[in-house]
Amino acid sequence: MSTRAKLTKLLMFLIIGITAIITNGALAASITLYTPYTKVSVPPGESLDYSIEVKNSGSEVNYKSC
Repeated sequence: MSTRAKLTKLLMFLIIGITAIITNGALAASITLYTPYTKVSVPPGESLDYSIEVKNSGSEVNYKSC
């Protein structure tokens, strides 16, 4: 599996996970994830750390302690 495919799967996992946490399982059309590093890749076996910004453009703030 290519690095791009792995990063895409990781991003989708994060989107689903963060959406589930923030909305407690409900759909969240007002949540946006953003990173400027969409073209970054690394060789197989190496890792990469970068930030992802979460933007809530909805009208509610829901807190749930873990």
